[in-house]
Amino acid sequence: LMSTVEDDGALHVEGEYVGRIKGFHFVPDGVGEGAEARTLKAAALQAVAAEIQARAKAVAVSADPDLKLTRDGQIIWNHAAIGRLEFGAAMLKPRAVVIAGDQLGSAERDEVQARLQKFIDRYIAATLEPLIKLEEGEGLEGTVRGLAFRLVETLGVLPRDQVIEEARSLSQDDRGKLRAFGVRFGAFHLFVPALLKPAATELRLLLWALQLQKEGKFDPANLPQPPGQGLTSAPFDRTTPRGFYGVCGYRICGPRVVRIDMLERLADVIRERVFWRARFPEQPRPAGSAEGGGFTIVSDMMSLVGCSGEEFQGILRSLDFRMQKKMVKVPAPPAPPAPEPAPAEVLAETPAETAIEEPPAVIEQLAVEIPAETPPAEIAESAGEAAPMAETPPSPPDMQEVEIEVWWPKDTGPFRHKPERKKEFRKPPPVAAQPEAETPKPLEAETPRPERRPRRDNQPRRNDRPPRGDRPPREERPKRDERPPREERQARPEKPMDPDSPFAVLSALKARMAGNKT
Repeated sequence: LMSTVEDDGALHVEGEYVGRIKGFHFVPDGVGEGAEARTLKAAALQAVAAEIQARAKAVAVSADPDLKLTRDGQIIWNHAAIGRLEFGAAMLKPRAVVIAGDQLGSAERDEVQARLQKFIDRYIAATLEPLIKLEEGEGLEGTVRGLAFRLVETLGVLPRDQVIEEARSLSQDDRGKLRAFGVRFGAFHLFVPALLKPAATELRLLLWALQLQKEGKFDPANLPQPPGQGLTSAPFDRTTPRGFYGVCGYRICGPRVVRIDMLERLADVIRERVFWRARFPEQPRPAGSAEGGGFTIVSDMMSLVGCSGEEFQGILRSLDFRMQKKMVKVPAPPAPPAPEPAPAEVLAETPAETAIEEPPAVIEQLAVEIPAETPPAEIAESAGEAAPMAETPPSPPDMQEVEIEVWWPKDTGPFRHKPERKKEFRKPPPVAAQPEAETPKPLEAETPRPERRPRRDNQPRRNDRPPRGDRPPREERPKRDERPPREERQARPEKPMDPDSPFAVLSALKARMAGNKT
């Protein structure tokens, strides 16, 4: 019987439609019962076998652009699925499986299998080239090799807080080795920017889903869509599986998810303003930098992540930023201008009932009579030149206190963590050994101390006793500072010397000797 296969896979036997060939499968349709139907079916199966073998040979010699990998892991050829991916020996080495029926022989199946595997290996090597090189780790050793392995496990996006100690221990040479592989050290992540492109993101999501499928946790057919291309942030969808946004290149920040490269740019903008210092005397302070440290939220920061208000503050709090309310002085807004007086034309149109008439006497006093013949030049000379007005210095603007919100990074500024000081235990100095003293011999009999005689109740206390003689009590005596100086005190009268004393005889002898000399 004459059988034909159309370009869309439709199979006709003697002009009658009997089914459609999709990939390496035949889907019968329109075949009834009876001897004639069995004849058509047998002819159709013979035509299907020949067509599938021809297709297998075409796939074996096809070029890579003829094959396509979908986001759920199917390999498409000629608008039909001929294979799918399964988890292989490693995450970056999945295995291609042929989708075909019994009409495809084993030899042709092996040829198609080898062709599909070669296509997958080339596609992964071209799309995820930085990850392939990190997995090989040529020239990497020690801690650097370990970080490269962690980046491969997380498909190129590694949160920094998971490897904070390893990242701090790296030298500049070690960092340079990882940068040569395309790794960037950010404030919040270690990541490869080239892997955040749409094609690389789709492939990384597929490899991540294949690993979950092997563990029985997820089906690649249910893989959710990542945030739209070009979006720097998007609302957080809680129905997505755990780890989905991290593979997509986003970080969960409160109510939104933010692209990690935008977060690093935001960190760079904030770092310049937190502890800003002028490089030259007249350098202006950048917008958002607060005096004394910290930063305030400005439009440049919000435009990086595509949100504002409470959502942006939620992003900052999720990144461990803390807010402090502070009173600062700013120039007061200018007062509204006074209303301009109405022009003369408007006043002229005022009704006569509301107009205020000026007394004629006052008008005559205020009028200035200028002859009509006087030229304007003489009028100006007679008036005299006006005295030049002195330039007054501009008055300083009025200041007012307003409350602003100043943000600080973690453990900085007023939120710095002060560790408690532990008291140092000092050992006492060693005591020198002293010779043993002889123990005193106990006395045979110790005399007991006499008991104190009790005081009588009627005996006055010492402070209650009257002063002796004419001496005033201690409380009424003048203090030392209140006494008159020694020169003002009254001198005591000299007591006459006894003439029979030896001092008197000696002084008389001295006087006599002094008289003889003269």
